Amino acid sequence: MPGLTPLTASTCLPAATTSWRPGSWSWSPMVKPQDYSSDQDRQRTLARILAALPAGTPILVSACLLGEPCRYDGRDNGLPAVLALADRFILCPICPEVAGGLPIPRPPAERQGRAVRTAAGEDVTAAYRLGAAKALTLARDRGIRLAILKAKSPSCGRGQVYDGTFSRRLVPGDGVTSECLEAKGIRVFTEKDLPSQGR
Repeated sequence: MPGLTPLTASTCLPAATTSWRPGSWSWSPMVKPQDYSSDQDRQRTLARILAALPAGTPILVSACLLGEPCRYDGRDNGLPAVLALADRFILCPICPEVAGGLPIPRPPAERQGRAVRTAAGEDVTAAYRLGAAKALTLARDRGIRLAILKAKSPSCGRGQVYDGTFSRRLVPGDGVTSECLEAKGIRVFTEKDLPSQGR
């Protein structure tokens, strides 16, 4: 969605209908560890969560999935299935990399253990950690317990990320922001977990 500033809660897209109130729902009856054993299980789990959420519940979403041109190459990953969630939920965009101070465009980067580096070897870990902290602050400020972030990204990926060799090879792992949010009890899925998208 061009024109969004992919950082602050004031840019959240309002839901068409609202019945959500802070503290009005809980994860415990909806999510169990076995729900994450396969891609299909993750899709079923996310579908169940979305069906159970009250209208107007805020969801943290990668800004690029909403059409904001904030990818490393200056493009977007706009996806109608993500934008359609605004019919029922409040979508709060965040680009952790931009929030952490990185420019658009910027050199592509990948996780290498606990660090994040560009192909030229520049260590950009601090910017990724700052962006993760800002995403967490936004989530806490808005009472957000669910995030739908960009798959495979070194900041937003969940379950799989690129292996740090810049060869397009995927390995099990999470992006810096996803890891941070999950550690604080915020469930993270990707656009690939939406039932209509697949892996």
